[in-house]
Amino acid sequence: MKTVKAGDKSKAICHECQCVVETTFMIRDVALSDNSAIVENLLVAVCNNCDAVVALPQQSAEKVNETINKVS
Repeated sequence: MKTVKAGDKSKAICHECQCVVETTFMIRDVALSDNSAIVENLLVAVCNNCDAVVALPQQSAEKVNETINKVS
């Protein structure tokens, strides 16, 4: 598994821009898709064009799972 850190660059598909975009990894508070909770201080890839969260690195998955388990 490749470890990334805040400030690293990548590319991903942005559903807002509807194309492949340059991204920057940043720490953000991100709501779960069903809006049942917010995962705080999560490392995510952010679109450099529209500022949308577009990807989640594998190393952030555990923090998301912990939040899901708390609200379940």
